Amino acid sequence: MNIVDMKKRLDLIDLDTLLYIVAYVQWNQGNKDNKEQVKLHVKEFINTILLNTRADLYSAVYQDNKHNNFRKYFYPDYKRNRPPAPEFILLWKDTILEAFQEVKAVGTKIVESDDVLNIGYNRYKEEYDLIIVSGDKDLNQIPGEHYNPRTNKGYFVSTDEAVYNLFMQVLTGDTTDNIKGVPGIGKVKAAKVLSTTVNGDFVHSCYIRYQLGFTDDWYSEYLKAKFLVTLLDEIDYSQYPFSEEVTQLFNIVPVKEELVTNLFE
Repeated sequence: MNIVDMKKRLDLIDLDTLLYIVAYVQWNQGNKDNKEQVKLHVKEFINTILLNTRADLYSAVYQDNKHNNFRKYFYPDYKRNRPPAPEFILLWKDTILEAFQEVKAVGTKIVESDDVLNIGYNRYKEEYDLIIVSGDKDLNQIPGEHYNPRTNKGYFVSTDEAVYNLFMQVLTGDTTDNIKGVPGIGKVKAAKVLSTTVNGDFVHSCYIRYQLGFTDDWYSEYLKAKFLVTLLDEIDYSQYPFSEEVTQLFNIVPVKEELVTNLFE
C-alpha cells in the first residue's frame, strides 16, 4: 500500500472506565484534596493510551453528571441492582469530569458511552483504522482492534466473535445491569445454541433447538434482553427522540507530539 493511502488511526475512547480507575487510585494513595493531581493523572492516563495504540486522532466520550439512561424509559429496572457510588467516586467525579472536558471529550446525557463507540465504529470504520478503547465487556460486540486500559493490552475481535459475544450476553443476561436473559439458559446451553444457526438466524436457531425446554415467556424475555444488550448503531439510533444529541457526540482531536503537560491545551 502506498504510504499516502494509509488510513490514520483513530482511538474511540470510553472514559467511564478511566473515571473509576483514576478516582480509586487517587483515593487509595491518600489524595483527598489535590484536584490538579487528579486532573494530571487523567491526562497522563489518556496520553499513555494514545502512545500505546499509536493513535493519530482520538474521540473520547463519557456519561455526564446529568445522564438519564434512555434504556430506563423502556425498562425501569435496568441497572437498578447496582450499589450506591463508592466514596472515592463521590469525592473525585466532578473533578475528573472537568478533566475530561479539558481534553475535549464529549459528555452524553441520554445514550451510553458504549452506544457512542458503536455508532462511531459504524460511522468511521471506512475512513480510519479504529481502535475501541474500553474496559467494558459490552464493547466486545464490536469487531476490530480493541485496547483495554485496565490491562494495557490490545486484542482483536473478529466479526464472528463479535456476533457470538452479543448473543451470548442476550441469552444468558447480565446480572451487573439487571438483565435476566432467556429463562433456563446458562452459558453451557447458550454455547450449544450458538454453535449452529439456521440460515444465520440466532432467533430461529434458539426456537428450533430449544423450544420444548423454554418457558412460555422465553421469546419476550429474549427480545427484552436483545434490546437492552445491543448497542445503538448508525441504522437504528435515528428513530429515537435523542438522535440530535447522538449526532453531536464526536469531537475528533489530533494527537500532538508534545509531552503530556502540553498535549491538551
